[in-house]
Amino acid sequence: MSNISVVSVVIPVFNAAATLQRTIESVLGQTHKSIEVLIVDDWSSDKSGIIAEAYAAKDSRLRVLRTECNSGGPARPRNFGVSQSSGDYIAFCDSDDVWHPEKIEVQLRAIERSKVDVLGSLTVNFTESDLLAFETFKGADTEVVIQSLQMMQRRNRLSNSSVLITRKVATTVGKFNESRDFIAIEDYDLWLRCLWPATLRIGIVQLPLTYYLRRVDSISSNKWQMLQRFIRVHQNFNARSMDQPGHGVLVSVSCYIVLSTFRWFLEKVKRIL
Repeated sequence: MSNISVVSVVIPVFNAAATLQRTIESVLGQTHKSIEVLIVDDWSSDKSGIIAEAYAAKDSRLRVLRTECNSGGPARPRNFGVSQSSGDYIAFCDSDDVWHPEKIEVQLRAIERSKVDVLGSLTVNFTESDLLAFETFKGADTEVVIQSLQMMQRRNRLSNSSVLITRKVATTVGKFNESRDFIAIEDYDLWLRCLWPATLRIGIVQLPLTYYLRRVDSISSNKWQMLQRFIRVHQNFNARSMDQPGHGVLVSVSCYIVLSTFRWFLEKVKRIL
């Protein structure tokens, strides 16, 4: 099936001219060629639209869509892209991230074997100064680790740009939350909804297929702001599922604080060394 399955790739874009070309080339360069790429321009004021249109003129698999007005976050552009997609599967990629050339091929093989509905991958962090090199995964073991509700409550284990979903997710669970209160964490809210009240299966293939650009000016780099949104997601989750453990928020917040502190410490050590 993976040889003929069409994968729709949704890329929300806002003023990403500096990184968009690299992202598009990593998506169009997939070894699995049956893809449609939907770039959703959220009223960029730089040359993002021009870059996207240039690729669309050269490759019929790529289409450029535009929102009616600036959304203030990626959730609405993603939802719009999904609504315009036609693939058997849907994948998401942010406009500054990079995919391994075999990402879709490997994930299709893994998702069909494991029968999960949402499949992420391991993620490699990189900076603009890093030179990316990709090892081949031809014939590699596509072990998938299933993520339980309890595991996902502790922290978001899925990088949004790593995720491949079945169309069932879009029709059963619904859209990304477009509220500004959920910016940068709307994906986490969706994954939790996949597990409850829906009973879909989430897994992570144990191969590094996604490369996440670390930026000091990103929303997720503001730990205090992310903590507030993290709590909001769990408050929203607990309000929907009163029969779920009430201490989920405290456990999750504690894990987030510990992990964030540890990552901050590691960054400081790296700078010293």
